[in-house]
Amino acid sequence: MYHHYVWNIVNNWNIVNIVCGCFVPKDYYEPVIPPATSVCVGSSVSDPVNVISGVPQGSVLGPLLFVLYLNDLDCSPPVCLPKYADDSKLYNIINDALDQLALSNAIADHEVWCNKWQLPISINKCNVMHLGSKNQRLPYSICNHNLESVPIIKDLGVILSEDLKVAQHCSAIVKAARTRAIMISRCFLSRDVSNLVWAFKVYVRPILEYASPVWSPHLLKDIDLIESVQRRFTKFLPGMRGKSYKERLGILQLPTLELRRLQIDLVLTYALLHNLHDVDYSRYFSVRGCGRTRGHPFKLRVNLCKTDCRKYFYCNRVTNVWNQLPSEVVTAPSLKSFKKLLCDTDLSRFLGR
Repeated sequence: MYHHYVWNIVNNWNIVNIVCGCFVPKDYYEPVIPPATSVCVGSSVSDPVNVISGVPQGSVLGPLLFVLYLNDLDCSPPVCLPKYADDSKLYNIINDALDQLALSNAIADHEVWCNKWQLPISINKCNVMHLGSKNQRLPYSICNHNLESVPIIKDLGVILSEDLKVAQHCSAIVKAARTRAIMISRCFLSRDVSNLVWAFKVYVRPILEYASPVWSPHLLKDIDLIESVQRRFTKFLPGMRGKSYKERLGILQLPTLELRRLQIDLVLTYALLHNLHDVDYSRYFSVRGCGRTRGHPFKLRVNLCKTDCRKYFYCNRVTNVWNQLPSEVVTAPSLKSFKKLLCDTDLSRFLGR
């Protein structure tokens, strides 16, 4: 990330003037990026060296400058270009040769932009995934390199397959969570139940719940597979042998992982509908309001789905549950109060187990 390129972008966005609240002459703020940098370790300071690119690791300014640096990276419809940090994806619905040409041109424009702004593309991390049973699996290339077609890819920590099933992701996170749970059992000298449960909540459960609205399973085999991590961990806690899973959860005051995923879905829905996230909720939901005699003002329209993939996608699987929540829960004044009311709401009838 070359400094003079970054500074041109900062000037174009007029960031310094916005922050300062007034016009600032260019000569005043241009020396903010020093011509030379030294490294300080304790009381020792290295000789100054000219640094023309990059920012110190762990700095607050670095991520902001990088986001600004990538802001100009874009493409023309119908191709879409979602970006996250230094990760970007291009996708399009391919119905004919023109759609393929549009995607190929977008890839070429992507390559030109990266060369211009001196951000080399990591070709070995570039792949193409074809979705749909009738997909023609057309070839694509970047930097004179044919992109490999892959059936599985890991994107931002979530394993995606071309059939859009979540079984492989569930297997991967269960394997990682079981390893972490075994480490807790072996490494903690204390056999205090409250400490072990706390460690499970902190170190194991986040692995099983990361980005769960994206991949939350609906098949019982996947639900049981994920639940087996908590089932096994609680079984070997002191004083828990001989008790059923339901009894153990009651004693330890733990909800099932399936219930937790449903609650996470509902919390996200509340946040979207109340504009707590900078996301247009109309992309996922259509609010139809309530009837004359019953319901709440945030009722959602039920979409017709032809495939299980669409039926059990987040915005569709959560609709029925959300519409049946009590009005006092949905209209909670804050996210914190919504979570509290939601924990007191019986959601057992919406669970597969």
